[in-house]
Amino acid sequence: MRSVPLTEYGSVTLDGNGNGTIQLGPTRHANVWHPSSTQISTTGSLSTNSTPGATCAIYCGCLVNPVSFVDSTFDVTGAASSVIGGQVIYCGQSVFAVWSGATPSCLATLIVYGTQDTV
Repeated sequence: MRSVPLTEYGSVTLDGNGNGTIQLGPTRHANVWHPSSTQISTTGSLSTNSTPGATCAIYCGCLVNPVSFVDSTFDVTGAASSVIGGQVIYCGQSVFAVWSGATPSCLATLIVYGTQDTV
C-alpha cells in the first residue's frame, strides 16, 4: 500500500429549514482514509448566511449518532477543525457534516483533508 494526499469535497443545497447533510468516505475496499482536518462553509445569493442558532456537526463512522460525534460549530459560514485527526475511515464508513437551522437554500460544502492508503 502507498499513502497519498487526501482532499475530498462534497456539497449540498440546504433545505427550506436550513438543514442538510454531506457524506464522504472511501468507495473502494482497498482504500483507507486518515483524515487530519475538515473544513465547512456555506455560500448563497442571500444577503446573509449567518443565522442565529445555526450549527454544523461533524461525525465519523457508519451512522450519524452520539457515538460517532467528532466536533460542532456555530460558525456555519466557514470553519475548520482538526479534531478528526487520528480517526481511521474504512470503506463503508464516512465523514458526515450535518447542518441545522442555517440559511435556507444556501450551498453547504465539506472538505476532508488528510492521507489515504491505496493499493
